[in-house]
This record gives sequence, C-alpha cells and structure tokens, in this order.
Amino acid sequence: MNFKIDKGRVKVGKYSLSSLALAEVFATILFGVLTIVLGISAYKDARTYYAWNSALRLYASNMDPSADLEIARSHRPEFVPVHELIAKIAVNTGNLDLARQECETIQKLDPASEAAAVTLGIVALKTYDKTKQEPLLAQAKSHFSSAGASADAKVGMGHVLLRQGDLEGAWKSFEAALQSDPPASLDAMSDLYIGQAAIQVKRQNSNAARESFERALVLAPQWDRGYANKAYLMARQMAEMPPMEREKFRKEVPAWNEFADRLGTAYNQNKEGRAYYKDAILTYLDAYACLAIRSLDHGTAAAKFNQISGVDAGAKRPTINYLATIATVIYNRSLMSDERGQFVHELANQSAAAFSRHKDLTWREKAVLYQLMTVHSVITGADLESGDRNAEKALEAYQSSGAEDHLKAMIYRAKAAGLARQLAFKNEQEKVKLVEDILKAGDQSLQAEDQPDLREWLKKFR
Repeated sequence: MNFKIDKGRVKVGKYSLSSLALAEVFATILFGVLTIVLGISAYKDARTYYAWNSALRLYASNMDPSADLEIARSHRPEFVPVHELIAKIAVNTGNLDLARQECETIQKLDPASEAAAVTLGIVALKTYDKTKQEPLLAQAKSHFSSAGASADAKVGMGHVLLRQGDLEGAWKSFEAALQSDPPASLDAMSDLYIGQAAIQVKRQNSNAARESFERALVLAPQWDRGYANKAYLMARQMAEMPPMEREKFRKEVPAWNEFADRLGTAYNQNKEGRAYYKDAILTYLDAYACLAIRSLDHGTAAAKFNQISGVDAGAKRPTINYLATIATVIYNRSLMSDERGQFVHELANQSAAAFSRHKDLTWREKAVLYQLMTVHSVITGADLESGDRNAEKALEAYQSSGAEDHLKAMIYRAKAAGLARQLAFKNEQEKVKLVEDILKAGDQSLQAEDQPDLREWLKKFR
C-alpha cells in the first residue's frame, strides 16, 4: 500500500485525506481519550462521594462503615477526612497500630493537621493506660501541645494532667476547652465530661461526678466508655448506701435494671473490643446484688447474681461479696421465716458451688467460704459435726492466708456458735467438755476482735 503526501493531501493507496480532515480524526481520537480519562475520574469522584456519605450515615447510626471507607480510600487515597475517620474508629475499637498508620498518612498529606496530632496523642494515652510507661505521657503532651489551639487538644491535655495527678491543671484545661471557639468535637466533649467526672470522683463529690457522666452519655449514647465509668460510679454509690426499705428499694429497681440491660447490650455488641468493659459490668451487678441483700430483697439479689454468672462464671470477687453479705443479714429480725430460709438456702448452695466453680481460690477465699458453710450449719442446726469440721478447715486456710483479725474473729465465732448448737445432744459429762471448747473458741474470737454481743453471750457459759 502506497503512502505519500501530495499538495496538502495525505494519500493512502487510492484514498486521500486533506490535512484538515486528518486533524479532525486526531481531534476526535484525542477527545475520546480525554472523555474516557475524565469519565474514569468522574466515576471515582462519584464513588468516593457516595461511599463517604454512606460511611458518615453508618457511623452516625453506630454501625460499621468500614466497607464504604475502604471504597472511598481506594478511589481517592488523597482525601484526608477518610483517613481521619478510619483513625478515629481504629482508636475507639482498640486498633492503635492502624490509628498510627492512618495518622502518618494524614501528616504526609497535610503536615499541619491538628486532627492527626490529637489522635496520636490519644493513642499515646491509651498505650500508657495499658503499659504505664511514663514517657508515653510526655509523648501525648507533645502531640497535644502541637495542636494547642484545638479544643480537642485541650481536652487531651486535661487527661494527661489528670493521669499525672494534677487535678487543678486538668480541670482548667477542660474548662478552657469548653470556652474554645470552634468548640470541641462530639467525642471530645464526651471525653471532657468523663474527665471532669473522674476529677469529681477523686474529690469524693459523687453527685457532681454522676451529673458529668450523664452529660457524656447524652452527647454520645452509644459510647460505651461513658457507660463503663457510670457503672463504676453507681456501684460505688450502691456500696455506700445504707440498707433501704423494701418498697423504696423496689421503686428504684426498674431504672437500675434498665441500666444493667444497656450495659449488657453494649458489651455484647463487641466483647473483644471492650475487654475492659466486663469488669465494669461485674462491679455494678456485684454492688447491686449486695444492696438487694441488705435491703432484704432475695429475688432481685439472686437474679443479679445469676447475671454475674452469665457474664463471667469464674468471677470470684462477686461470689465472695455476695455470700459474705448474705451472712450479715440472715439474723435480721425483720425477716420472715420463709425469707430467712431463702437466704440460708442460697448461702449453702452457692458456698459449696464456689469450690467447684473457682479452681484458683486463694487461702483467704477458702477460709471465708468454709466459715460461711459453718454459719449455715449453725443456723439450720443440720450436720453440726460437719459444720465443726468446716470451721477447722477455715482455720487451717486462715493460717496459710496471713493475719487478718476480723476473719479470724468470725471463724472462731462461728465455731463457738456451732458447738453451742450441739449441747442439746450431749450428756452432762460431754456438755462440760463442750462448754470449755465453746469458751475457748469465743475467747479466741474476742482476742482477735472485740464484740460486745459475743462477750455478753459467753457469760451464760462461764
């Protein structure tokens, strides 16, 4: 095929094209290429736009936006807000390595980014909370200082000072964040109120602390840290409450149960990401169950203890607290005989079950459980010799656990009471020996801890 240019025309074989026609061909091809290129770019922009908006909606609804964020990041890796949100979610779910990586990406795209500096400061704080490495506090302080004009940075600085024990400095930093314009982000405001609540707890101002926790939860109802901290505070208040009249106690039950349900729901949504949360739930339910016992509401107490077992059947502390609290109320004169029977039955069953449920009991915990089993025998009058053997086991465990006068006093007191229950079944000669043993056990209890009622009780034996 011949190809030549003759007088402004391009000849290819027997066909010829003018220069203008040829230019039009090239222009058409170029326009087509540009259309494809721009179309692809527009497609990426559209995909990024819709994925980003979907991610924001999901995040606002407390749902996982990861898939949409990944789409947006893959189409427009230079879009900084996507990296900021990924870093924020990574911090909230405990993936601190991912949060650091995203912040490094943000700083490459925008070296002056305050959001990256604040997030890195939060990462350093969270790492400090896990490892207690002091240099991390200085690192966090440096990050927050580099974004000092940011209200979020002032909140972070307040938490650094709080961990350093500077309550006054922390409070001032939180107050400065409240006065900042523009204001702190929603998460930072929640964190601010949590910090103020923590300061009020340390200042033993429970009402003010609870008010701050409530503010945090109003701003971020889905934020489980707020629920966890409120759970600890409510548990503390319950533990300090005197016994309540039953009717008054039962009026509070619906609200307390609702909070317990919300705790459980939030925990079950992400157990692995909220490992710290389990202890908050157990502490709350433990205090709730013990207050129910002291308020003589066996049904509520048993229900809360069952919930504790559902969260962590191996949790020893709630078991010991629950049983020890029962032992303090079973002599309450306002209890009806059937109510006392319920508490006594619970004491026996749960004390015996604790040995099989908890394989890692300390010597002190074993001493407490054996002492409680002795108390059960004393109250019911059933198998008193077994009760005496349990008292001896309690003393053996006590000897291995170290000195604790109150526990020693309670063990010997239970032993003396158990021996006294056996008097009715002994002849005169055996009674003499038994009374000597009662006085000996009673005196050991009084030596460990003075108890006027026990001293009075022993007079008849003397």
